[in-house]
Amino acid sequence: MSRRPFNEQPTIPVKPCPFCGGTVGFVERMTICSYRYRCDCGADGPQVEHGRYEDHEGTPGNDAARAWNRRAKLPKRREVKP
Repeated sequence: MSRRPFNEQPTIPVKPCPFCGGTVGFVERMTICSYRYRCDCGADGPQVEHGRYEDHEGTPGNDAARAWNRRAKLPKRREVKP
């Protein structure tokens, strides 16, 4: 199955890519009701489900962007004593 950009892009701010730092990407439809945000470098955000196809509540583009914007919290660095 060929993946292609979804015509509904996010209306909320999207964080830069954690891999390349790029700010250009698009929402990609994965199945009839699941989407993800994808950077132009090829990095993929998590796939998000968006209810049934018949009743689109919310915005698939914004749901995908929110998932992309979530970042894992890094652990605090410990000092290593010689």
